[in-house]
Amino acid sequence: MAAKTVFVMLYAGAVEGTDRWLRPDQVTKMTNSQSARTDASSREKWAALSSTSGAMKHVGGRWYAANTREPIRDETLRAGLVAVGAVVERPGLPTTSAKPRYALARDFVDLLVKLKGGSDNALALISAWQAAHLTATALNRINLMRRGAVLSPTSQRVMVALPNGETRSMLPGPSSVITKAVVEELRAPPRWARPEISVLLWRGASQWPSVSSIFDCVRPGVRTLHTTLSSPLRLAVPP
Repeated sequence: MAAKTVFVMLYAGAVEGTDRWLRPDQVTKMTNSQSARTDASSREKWAALSSTSGAMKHVGGRWYAANTREPIRDETLRAGLVAVGAVVERPGLPTTSAKPRYALARDFVDLLVKLKGGSDNALALISAWQAAHLTATALNRINLMRRGAVLSPTSQRVMVALPNGETRSMLPGPSSVITKAVVEELRAPPRWARPEISVLLWRGASQWPSVSSIFDCVRPGVRTLHTTLSSPLRLAVPP
């Protein structure tokens, strides 16, 4: 959704400094056939018509339903692209105004242009933009994602070695990389005397134990650790 939102903003020419702005509902009105018409005349005509209030209510093959404008506005734009500095908001516009208010930030567009030109230092350009716009937390998340991509290529599953010598195969992704690090750290002496895994759940597992069975397997007096990942993990560590 974010990529399509950026595309529509470029298509309509909604870029900082051009005094052209976009409304979230315009993204829902784009179609595959329209996106293929890249001549200046087609783009100008569509930008003008799609930004007209009440126009294009019934668009065949539209990318998104009309009511998708709310998540595009709240999640993709306000909490996403605006928050990271890729999109700017029109100054002086009342919150309740229905006028177009979003445009791509000029330096973000400059970055896209450089990347399209096939720059040899694409990663350095992206990293420089991220360092200038993203918070430390966001940068750490990106680094984690990159580690996941390196440690588990798209076609490879992540093998996790359990304390008892068994292994489990998990789906590729950052959550699996984190789970692997946590579980295998328990095996390293002398951190824990007798570590054990009571329950290990992840997406793609052949069977998900019931909640009752999860708690039944944790013995009284045993300290438990758990993670808050999308791949739930519960560890039982004898005191």
